[in-house]
Amino acid sequence: MSNEVLTKIEQFKTSNTEIIDLSGSELKTLPEALLQMPNLIALDLADNELDTLPDWLGQLTQLRKLNVSGNQLNNLPESLYQLAQLQELDVSDNQLIVLPESICQLTMLQILVMSDNKLNLLPKSLDQLRQLNHLDVSHNRLRSLTKSLSQLSQLRFLDMSYNKFNEVPQSIGFLTQLQHLDMSHNRLIELPESISQLMQLKHLDISQNKISGLPTISQLTQLESLYTSGNQLSGLPESLNQLIKLKYLDISDNELNLLPESIGQLKQLQHLNATLNKISQLPESLGQLAQLRELYLSHNQISSLPDSLSGCRKLQELELAFNSLQALPKSIQTLHLKILMLQNNPELGIEPSLLGKYLPRWERNFLDFNSVKPSTILAVYFADQEQGNKPLNEIKLLLVGRGAAGKTSIVRRLVNNKFSRRLKETHGIDISKCPLPCGARDITLNIWDFAGQVITHATHQFFLSSNSIYVLVLTGREDTQKSDADYWLRMIRAFSRDSYSNHSPVLIALNKWSEHPFKLDRNLLLEKYPFIIGFVETDCETGLGMDELKQQIATAVQGLAFIGQTFKSSWWQIKQQLEKSQRQKHYLAYSEFQRICSKHGETDAKTQSMLAEIFHALGIALNYGQDERLRNTTVLNPRWVTESIYKLLREAVADDSAELSLARVAEVLPKEPEHMQRYLLELMRRFDLAFPLNETGDRWLVPQRLPEEQPVLSNEWKNPIDATRLRYKYPVIPEGLLPRFITRTYPLSEGGENDEGLPRWANGVVLAERSAKALIRLDHEERMINVMVIGERNARLMLLGVIQNDFRVIHNDISGLEQVEELEIEEQEGVYVPLPTLQADEANRQLSSASTMQGTITVNPTQQLNRLSEPTSRTNRSPRIKIFISYSSNDARFKDELVTRLKPMQESAGLIECWHDRYITPGEDWDGTIRVELEQADVILLLVSPKFLASDYIRGIEVQRAVERAEAGEAIVIPIVLEDCGWKYEKIKKLNALPPKGKPIRDFNPQRKAWYLLEEELRNLFARLSAHKSRNASR
Repeated sequence: MSNEVLTKIEQFKTSNTEIIDLSGSELKTLPEALLQMPNLIALDLADNELDTLPDWLGQLTQLRKLNVSGNQLNNLPESLYQLAQLQELDVSDNQLIVLPESICQLTMLQILVMSDNKLNLLPKSLDQLRQLNHLDVSHNRLRSLTKSLSQLSQLRFLDMSYNKFNEVPQSIGFLTQLQHLDMSHNRLIELPESISQLMQLKHLDISQNKISGLPTISQLTQLESLYTSGNQLSGLPESLNQLIKLKYLDISDNELNLLPESIGQLKQLQHLNATLNKISQLPESLGQLAQLRELYLSHNQISSLPDSLSGCRKLQELELAFNSLQALPKSIQTLHLKILMLQNNPELGIEPSLLGKYLPRWERNFLDFNSVKPSTILAVYFADQEQGNKPLNEIKLLLVGRGAAGKTSIVRRLVNNKFSRRLKETHGIDISKCPLPCGARDITLNIWDFAGQVITHATHQFFLSSNSIYVLVLTGREDTQKSDADYWLRMIRAFSRDSYSNHSPVLIALNKWSEHPFKLDRNLLLEKYPFIIGFVETDCETGLGMDELKQQIATAVQGLAFIGQTFKSSWWQIKQQLEKSQRQKHYLAYSEFQRICSKHGETDAKTQSMLAEIFHALGIALNYGQDERLRNTTVLNPRWVTESIYKLLREAVADDSAELSLARVAEVLPKEPEHMQRYLLELMRRFDLAFPLNETGDRWLVPQRLPEEQPVLSNEWKNPIDATRLRYKYPVIPEGLLPRFITRTYPLSEGGENDEGLPRWANGVVLAERSAKALIRLDHEERMINVMVIGERNARLMLLGVIQNDFRVIHNDISGLEQVEELEIEEQEGVYVPLPTLQADEANRQLSSASTMQGTITVNPTQQLNRLSEPTSRTNRSPRIKIFISYSSNDARFKDELVTRLKPMQESAGLIECWHDRYITPGEDWDGTIRVELEQADVILLLVSPKFLASDYIRGIEVQRAVERAEAGEAIVIPIVLEDCGWKYEKIKKLNALPPKGKPIRDFNPQRKAWYLLEEELRNLFARLSAHKSRNASR
């Protein structure tokens, strides 16, 4: 037992406290010093390493609350049942097989939590706990409920999810005070009719069973949430309309063909999820749901939407992906949607790049979800329906391959049928236009010729895209054609998958054929990469194969599902003006873009913002409107971006330090004004290519240029006894993948012991979070990233949450990467199981298996997953706490640090959902979006500094409304003081600031101590808020 624990107990004793928290203290035995505290009323021993409890525990006779969850207990001592005053007992997440009948002696017990054990039976004497109001037996092996349970007349909360129940007894109807009933993830075929007697019920979850029909539930008029997903329901009763207080209805993943007309009478309904059914038609009454905020209808067979949908005035999220929609009603434009999913409805004719990638809602919670605004998508769609529109008829043709393969020569042959032996090497990207006859119309090819140098591959990935045609250029000159083909085809597969899960077509040009004909197993490549549409033997010097290549490109264009968006005449004029301007300048200010729009008749600021978004999605002009630091510039020439960044990577970065200074940027790009030099640095930050080393933005680190050689690591990494190991396996590893991760996690690699930086190199990094550390390394040969995390459990979970979150974001950007995330099994060195397998087995309440040298072993998926995240983060249905972060752009580095600290609370704990202004766009909606997010936030964090207080908008809008909501009890507002300033004289002076006592973060040495204090306070706050929400849901 550590001295730290004994010291803590002594402090408790001297303070005469009646509550002791020893959770997460690595206890293997319980200290007898606790016997000297006979007046103890609450003892928290959660998340330790206890395998037994001492008999003397029964002497703490005043104990009212005992928490021993998250240990290794396989039985409980009889003396425990002498604690006659005990009101709350939590024995969850242990190894208990039985609970003795003597538990009936705890007659004062009100809350009993036994989840995540190995219980096969419940004690019959449980019915004698007549004060019990909360019973959690989830995540066990129970097959039946004791009928005597009906005697628990005070029971308000019953969770029996994740067991093996085949039926529920009729006697459950006697639990008339029940408000929360969770029977999800069992083997139920039907529900007892007596469930209609539970007239106080507010929450009912029967998801993931085998139920084919619902009993009469019309009497459950207090019901607020009903979850029936993952069953076999073929219809819903018309009597559903009696559930007049229903707010949440989840009927997804069933066999439903239609929604009843009576659904429109659920006047309080806010959330309706009917994804993964067979619904072909929606009732007109849907428009009567005036309170509806979220409507999920993806993966059905819906061909049309009712005009009445416009009646859902509060609707914010509408998912209709993967349906058969033929058209959209004009009335949909009156909705104020924040999210609109229309992917995989090809008959609508909307450019896939506008729709973006389909993400189900649970992924949007974890990822930096960013999409084209719904109003923009709808404006483009309805503009397409107007007369006199002109189709763009433009297709992107991307040439990729090794340097010196002859890509530029192929471009010259395609564009003007010329050849030269003295072409300069391409740096970055060259873009050319080429007319191409294609059936009855002419198509313009926008040909993107990518440099072949490895250093530029990391920038290429931001321009590789779907709905394009690829030409992969191979040669046999260096006998690398096989490995080159495999590398580039894997890259194309990773980056070119569209929203319909189709890959862009690829033509392979076997170049310099006359000089160096070579062998290539074409049939094998066609088998591995079915998106290859042809091979053409080419030679630019003789002109061999050029006509055939053009013809195959034309054939590929005709085979594309979507050739081009139509534009109204004013948009065409704006597009042509931008292309004309490109000849004189690489970029222009957003105000100049607005002037061009106004000149051609588009004077509305919202329309101008929408056009900026459209042109960006189509690659006509780049505007990163979601980023405050980038939104005021529109890039007309993408080539300028890649050439400038390439030049900085190659010439400006010091080889050993990987450091990039603003002064060096000025030397390398002397013609660019300082604000554009900073723009390029911010663009590198957005692409995860660099991060600032100081708060002024004068010094940056470029992880891609870190030394290749791994530094000598400390002894703690040499075969640690207790470590959590993850690995990510890839078909191909895109250049820059690990440097992107280093950039995203930089706050955690900046300070170690004595505030020294932790090791970083091109293929690895060490991160630290409190008492935990992580070693992340890339193995190029095995195409794998290995993660090893050591340290105390809670800190380890937090650090793992950051790691998983950031890899998930990176992987999401590459929709076809097809990575596999695996977890090493505890005490089985080198034995890994795919994480999705463990998650699926846990959901299905079955054991996993793993192959070892000694044969196949069984694995408890829940126990393994608990090493990555808290169980509640995987099963908790409570709404996440919404966080709003208000900050000055001058304090972006502090914001990055805060977001990094919050990631574990979002990922491993499942507590929160963050929002800050990175996702807003220029124009009027900028202000509107902030106001909406402010109103919806549960917690508002103010990063207070002189620059923060100097902003009229922050003080006048964000701070003003935050204080108003705090005073009205609608939100919790917390000033986070970054540095000394006059905040105590502002409106926020009455609020409780962090760090404690309002000490500025800058005044801490090292600053990470401030972040630790801040993180702990916020975690405790979020846990309390989450518990409060859960209690409200069960009432």
